[in-house]
Amino acid sequence: MYKTVFSLTTIPSRIDNLWMTLHSLFNQTFRPDRIIVNVPHKSTRFNTEYIIPDFLQHMHNIGNIEIHRCDDYGPGTKLLGLFSHPNIDNDTVIFVFDDDRVYNADITEKLLTAYTDNNSNVSVGSVSGMLEKHQYNYYAFYFMGFSGYLTCKKFFTDDIFECTKLNIRYADDHYLSYHILKNNYRIFGLEDINIHNNTYAPRMSDNEFIDSLRSIEHVDLNDKNLIKECDKYYKEKYNFDIEEYKKSLENI
Repeated sequence: MYKTVFSLTTIPSRIDNLWMTLHSLFNQTFRPDRIIVNVPHKSTRFNTEYIIPDFLQHMHNIGNIEIHRCDDYGPGTKLLGLFSHPNIDNDTVIFVFDDDRVYNADITEKLLTAYTDNNSNVSVGSVSGMLEKHQYNYYAFYFMGFSGYLTCKKFFTDDIFECTKLNIRYADDHYLSYHILKNNYRIFGLEDINIHNNTYAPRMSDNEFIDSLRSIEHVDLNDKNLIKECDKYYKEKYNFDIEEYKKSLENI
C-alpha cells in the first residue's frame, strides 16, 4: 500500500499541457510514494476518449508517474478516481491538485505539517472568506481545490459517489468538503487566499484558459447556483446544515 500519493486528473483538451503542473509536483520539498494521474477512459462532459500523449506515457513507463485508468466522476475524479486504486487504503495520505496550476515547492510540506500537527485526523487546504477574527490556521467549512489539499479515504463513505450523478458534481470543492464535515471530521485551513501577498497560492498554467468550468454557460451550472444546490442536497439528504456549521466555527 502507498503511504503518500500526489493525485490529479485532467480533461482531454488539457492533457497535453499537464507537464507544467507535473513539473511543479516533481520539485516539491516533500516527495510522495507515487504521483498518480487519474485518467478516465472517456470524458463524460465532452463525450471524448482520452489520448495519452507520448510524454505522459513515457513518464509512466519509467516510473516517474503512474497513469490510473478509472471512471469519470467530473472534476472530483482528481480524488475519487483514486479510490479504486488497489494500493490506496483508508490511511493513505492523499495530496490533491488541479491540472491548471503551477505549485510552489513547499505546498505539500505545509499541508503535511498541518495534518500531523492535528493528530492526522483532519483534511487540510487553502480557504477563503472565513471568519474575520481568524486569519491563519483555523477550521473551515470548505477547501479551495485549486490551491491543493490533503485528505484521506477514511474521511469518506461510499455515498459520496451519489454526488457525481448530479449537477453538483461540478462543485467538487463544496460537495467533497461537506461530505467530510457531515462524517464528523474537520477541515483545517491554512492561509486565507484573500490575504495580501499570500505565498501559498499557486500560479496559473496554460490550462487555466482551456475549457474551464467557468466557461459553462448553462444557468444551472454557474458557481452560485451549484453551491446553493449543494447546500440544499446535504441539508435534505443528511440533515447537514452548512449555515449552522459556519456558526459553530465561531466557538472554536
